[in-house]
Order: sequence, then C-alpha cells, then structure tokens
Amino acid sequence: MLIFHFLPKRNHMLILLIDDDADAVELYKEFFGLLGHEVHLARTAYDALNLVTKHEYDGIVLDILLPDLDGYALASRIRRLLAFRRRVSIVALSGMPFDPAHPLAAEANFDAYLLKPAHLDVILAALERCGA
Repeated sequence: MLIFHFLPKRNHMLILLIDDDADAVELYKEFFGLLGHEVHLARTAYDALNLVTKHEYDGIVLDILLPDLDGYALASRIRRLLAFRRRVSIVALSGMPFDPAHPLAAEANFDAYLLKPAHLDVILAALERCGA
C-alpha cells in the first residue's frame, strides 16, 4: 500500500468518481479520502446523473467506457443539467486517446482527459488545475 501521509493537505473537495471498475474506484476513494476529500462513487452513468442532481460537486472524475452510456454523453448531460449552477470540473479517464471527432466531444467540454493508468496525483492535480 502507498503511504500518503507525506502529501500536503489540500482544500476540501467533494468529488464524484464514476467508473464501473470496483477496484479502481475504491483505490481512488481511499487516496482522495486520505487527503481529506469527500468522495461519492457511481458505477453507472445513470447513478452518476442521479447524484449530480442531489449534490454540489467540486470535481467529477469519469471513465469513458461505462456500461450504460459513454463518458462523452455523460459529460454532456452533466453540463446541461448544471448549466444554471456553478460550473464543475470534469476529468475524463480512458484507455483510449481523446477523440475530437466524437459527436459529443465539444459538448462534453472535458477540463482534462487522462489516459489510464493515470497516477493518482496526476488526477488530483488535474482537478485542482481545473478549478475544483
């Protein structure tokens, strides 16, 4: 297990992690939790949409390949749902490179797009850099 107690404490964030890989989300949750952040988990896009309507997230980390909806479509729906609220940072994670030709690429408007496996500190830095 990695030791995180030497990492500096950052401002508290409420983060939504969306990934159908149970091991990955548990690792992310533990890492962010050790840094003092609160983490909510969703394993499907529809669970994530339900949570987004109930909470004010500082940042969202989502997998592109979800079982019920791809990450581009999910990010687009989140952007539309939150259009009249505070803008949330969305960081995409994928094993595939970003596809600017995807029909929803512009509408998804990812703040960062990281290739898996992304180091946990890189994900956190992307959230912080994007304003989360």
